[in-house]
Amino acid sequence: MPRGPIALKLTAGQAHDGKAHDGMEIRQLVGEGYAWANIPARKNRKEAFAFSGFIYLYRNLVERFIEVYNNERPHQALSGAYPGEIYTPSPRVYEPPREPDYPFHDRIVRVTRCGRICVGKRKINLSTVFAGQTLGIREVDDQIWLVSFMHYDLGFFDKETDRVEPGPNPFAPEKL
Repeated sequence: MPRGPIALKLTAGQAHDGKAHDGMEIRQLVGEGYAWANIPARKNRKEAFAFSGFIYLYRNLVERFIEVYNNERPHQALSGAYPGEIYTPSPRVYEPPREPDYPFHDRIVRVTRCGRICVGKRKINLSTVFAGQTLGIREVDDQIWLVSFMHYDLGFFDKETDRVEPGPNPFAPEKL
């Protein structure tokens, strides 16, 4: 279940710093938030994990840029002050929104990271936009199911197709 932002910061540091954080606890915590832990595995690790050196390099460059921008470079618009000196975190605690409720649906399912709805052994393609979200499924006719997100009907799937076909657009202008 997504819980909102994860309060975890790995500093830019040296290239080997990320390996110190290669623990299953961190990988599981990030995985629960429907994210991907792009951490290089230690050399003594027996199981392999997905890792992109390209993403790791550019994440490091972005973090270094942010550090320089906020703490080493004075800003004219701030009268020569550093943004890191002026910034104060919000006193409000982040509370994630409640899970949507689907009282008129037959099932509630969670969309996988790859954008699929799993119903039994079937994998119905929807969209990665909904990854991690809960959807309501209701059988509207014999072997035809309606897929809804919050109070919007997204579309239908049937026994033969493995994808959600769009339903009517709720934002389309009404014809007079």
